[in-house]
Amino acid sequence: MNSNAAAKIPKCPACGANIKFLRIRSDKPFPCPACDRQLMAPEPYHKRFLLSCRILAAAVAAAATYKYWLSMPRTDAGVRHAFAVLCLTYVTTSLAAVFFGSIFVKRIFPPKLEDYEEYSKQAHYTAL
Repeated sequence: MNSNAAAKIPKCPACGANIKFLRIRSDKPFPCPACDRQLMAPEPYHKRFLLSCRILAAAVAAAATYKYWLSMPRTDAGVRHAFAVLCLTYVTTSLAAVFFGSIFVKRIFPPKLEDYEEYSKQAHYTAL
């Protein structure tokens, strides 16, 4: 393993142990395999990931529906079929993007892990 790849492996902020990508959960806390501290990916990391999946799914669904729309008759049944293609393509692409994206995104953009206990002690404000 070269030094560039080793630098991208996330480390536990408490004990410095390397955390395998399969152990990292972006949606909820998970234990460190070495010291059992609860760790978490930053909250914006998961939100950005889901937003990216939704944008990708919408783009693919729009492209597939547009291609279908160009080749079909402009009737009420054709409009319903186009809407069905839109919905089915969006759902299918969303599920595939979340499933495969969760595998690859952590390797391409590794999260900077935080200690969950320390994070939960801090004050977090939300805009009203």
